[in-house]
Amino acid sequence: MKPLRSCLALLVGFAVCLRADTYDPPAGFYTAAEGKVGLPLKAALHQAVKDQTVIPYSWVAWDTASNMLDAASAPAGNVHLTYWEPSHAGWSTRGVKSNHGGGVTNWNREHLWPQSFGLDTGAATGSDLFNLRPCDVQSNGERSNGYFDTIADTAGYDSVYAPGCRKLASGPTSGANVWQPLPAERGNIARSLLYMATRYEGDDGFPNLELTDDTAQ
Repeated sequence: MKPLRSCLALLVGFAVCLRADTYDPPAGFYTAAEGKVGLPLKAALHQAVKDQTVIPYSWVAWDTASNMLDAASAPAGNVHLTYWEPSHAGWSTRGVKSNHGGGVTNWNREHLWPQSFGLDTGAATGSDLFNLRPCDVQSNGERSNGYFDTIADTAGYDSVYAPGCRKLASGPTSGANVWQPLPAERGNIARSLLYMATRYEGDDGFPNLELTDDTAQ
């Protein structure tokens, strides 16, 4: 299984919310992780999050989830498409870019941790909601399974279909080997990748997912 690369820049913003609200974990959920660092911390977090409800990799389940998790502030009923920013025309659309399709007028599901790097859409790794985002079909294809990283202004190309994103590739319209998402999305993407590498440790029938900077692995 080929691991996924991530850069330290994407890890900025990994913060703990101190305000108690509806989305806080149950009392004591992270007690076993308190005071730990390094691998013991990761092991404790793995035990805390590994008991999950697995949803099927189906459009019915995905529609229900994305309507709640990725809802746009306006217009009502729309979803935010990852790799796009609010200034992008149609950045949060369900009508103009309908779901369930693979054409240029559609949006579909983006796996932030690419399927080709050890995921199975017939199992929890492929349908885990922490890793799935609505995405414009062309932006999804342009990123392909490119590694997340920062790209110097003097290198790479501006994304053709996701303004503000950049890529390193053989040409301006080809798929990315390295993909740099929008600054506003990097923290959420980093948290998703950290979750995947913590949840899936290879001890419960699922693959062991690990973050690495070694693209040869």
